[in-house]
Amino acid sequence: MSDKKLNQTQNAKPKPPKSDDKGVGVALKRGFKNFFTKNVVIKIVALIFATMLWGYVLMSQNPARTKTVSGVSVNIEGEADLIARRLILSGDRTLADVSVDVRLPLTDYADLGADDITATVSFSGITEKGEHTLLINANTSSGDVQGVNPGRVTVKVDDLVVRRIPVDVEIVGELPDGYWRGEPSFSRSEIDIEGPAEELAKIELAKATLDLTDVTSSLNTSLLLTLYDYDGNEVSSGILLGTLPSVTVRMEVLSVKEVPIDIESGLLGTDSLPQN
Repeated sequence: MSDKKLNQTQNAKPKPPKSDDKGVGVALKRGFKNFFTKNVVIKIVALIFATMLWGYVLMSQNPARTKTVSGVSVNIEGEADLIARRLILSGDRTLADVSVDVRLPLTDYADLGADDITATVSFSGITEKGEHTLLINANTSSGDVQGVNPGRVTVKVDDLVVRRIPVDVEIVGELPDGYWRGEPSFSRSEIDIEGPAEELAKIELAKATLDLTDVTSSLNTSLLLTLYDYDGNEVSSGILLGTLPSVTVRMEVLSVKEVPIDIESGLLGTDSLPQN
């Protein structure tokens, strides 16, 4: 053999053995098939037993778990002390809900809800108007509170004042045919409202609407009032201390009937008049 052929033979790389991919796939399929088809009853019984055993361990040990409960409302404490100082929370006095983390036994985990948690913020320490950042405290009937999110709330406090504003009643609609009305009279032309000074300064008037559509009897009823600012925008009555007063309207409504008038038969002495 020549040297050239000898070198080619020595440098030739052995070919790797071919993998039997098809055989591996068949074996895997056979294994899965055997797993789900052989000894099915034994496997089901084993699964049930394992589940029962795990449940027994959990119930006997009753380990603690942490649950996050959302939508917990925040209640205000010490508002009477604030009002006694002639101060009041500015804006809507409904605070945003919070989330509370509670660590409790596993047996109580599913039953714990927002109604089982009390979140409060105290205004008793506020002695002057301005912005104040307050701690939110939470308590629960089951377990221990681990945290509150958010844990603090910033509120704005203003001077508590009383302001008198005019009342405007708008009459809309018409009485049905065959009815007459007198002039309406209202119990008040002004009302006193109480609340934060800055918010009350924006209010121009309180307005009510008297709808005469389908009215067939005399009125003696209360009308709900709505607050409006100087730009004509509606203002929520939630900013007020107490409820918004109402106005009472009284108005006579009578039915109308047309009757003919016989003038000729009502004239006396017509037979004594000279001719023409």
